[in-house]
Amino acid sequence: MHFAFGIPQGAPGLPGEVTSADLTNAISNAVSGTSNNSNAVATLDTPFANDPPTLADMELMRTAYNTLVEALRRV
Repeated sequence: MHFAFGIPQGAPGLPGEVTSADLTNAISNAVSGTSNNSNAVATLDTPFANDPPTLADMELMRTAYNTLVEALRRV
């Protein structure tokens, strides 16, 4: 048995560049936007003073990571 079939092709689209304004508008019109929903997550600017890190240092990292992951999830 031999199957012979073609895959239909749509009409060619218009060629062209995407401008910065087009990209900004597309992102603004997206359901959840982009990663700007992570803007409220604080950075860890203060270096750890403990070497090796303490359990409290690791808990701070775990909490910060979880906060970031939750902020980046799309609703």
